[in-house]
Amino acid sequence: MVVDFFKSRCLVCWKSSKVPLLTQSFSVYNLYYDISSKTFSYFNWFDNERIQHFVLDFLSKNPNLQTLNDETKGNTTLHIIALMADGDKEYISGYNRCPRCGLKFNFLSDTKTHKGQIETLHFKDFFGLNDNKRQQYLSDRIKNGL
Repeated sequence: MVVDFFKSRCLVCWKSSKVPLLTQSFSVYNLYYDISSKTFSYFNWFDNERIQHFVLDFLSKNPNLQTLNDETKGNTTLHIIALMADGDKEYISGYNRCPRCGLKFNFLSDTKTHKGQIETLHFKDFFGLNDNKRQQYLSDRIKNGL
């Protein structure tokens, strides 16, 4: 997907970076950041029935996570998708992580820098596991918090 990138500046270390912004026309997409590779990805819930089925099944087996699953209480589903994705992904819920210091205190300007390509999330490693190992993998990751 091709999106507009904008200037951003960390309010802690003053590092300048460029971050994508999903506009209203991309409202069904969610933005993710890979902490290790410092790249952005996107995900569309409605185009991924296999992901939907697994996440809903996982939430049904973990009632303590169900109450945290809406936008006002933590977006649990979107964080679980980040844990399932290949790489070291995190869901971007408002503030982007600074590529230098790693903190989420930044200012996003209205200055458009360029149009750039971002890739969709991939789940090759996760779906390479069998069903029981997938459940265990997510349970272990969530024990450390979302």
